[in-house]
Amino acid sequence: MKKLVLFITTLLLARENPFVLPGQKIEIPHKEVVTKKIVHKETEIEPTEKEQQNDVAKQDRLLDLGFLKIAQQEKRLIILTNDPLRGSFMLDHPKKVVFDFKKRRSFKTKSIAAKAPFKKLTIGAHKRFYRIAIEVDPRCHPKVDKKKLTIECR
Repeated sequence: MKKLVLFITTLLLARENPFVLPGQKIEIPHKEVVTKKIVHKETEIEPTEKEQQNDVAKQDRLLDLGFLKIAQQEKRLIILTNDPLRGSFMLDHPKKVVFDFKKRRSFKTKSIAAKAPFKKLTIGAHKRFYRIAIEVDPRCHPKVDKKKLTIECR
């Protein structure tokens, strides 16, 4: 009889997850499904990071700090760094594109003149991040690619 009472009690109290109370909602994170991209012969293949670094060596290099390289190619500005991007935003007056990087670096603020359509490039260290501000010609409509860290004026 004791075994039967113990068995029934166990069945009534047993739950799938003992760490969640009955009636409590459980949030299950969704797994991202990665699909392979099919590339046709006619489509343009994205350059790898190594190829992009080699291209930067051929272009007009504006700045090389070791951890950061910035180069300009006609109406495009390329930023090469291994530091993670914290965020980016745009300002209207004066027209600027601003990038913040998470890594803490120590250096003096630098301002460099750039070729048209970019006017000036300023890089400065802050307490927990460093910032790159790129002043752009007012007639330029910048297109920012955060994954490749490029700015293109149209």
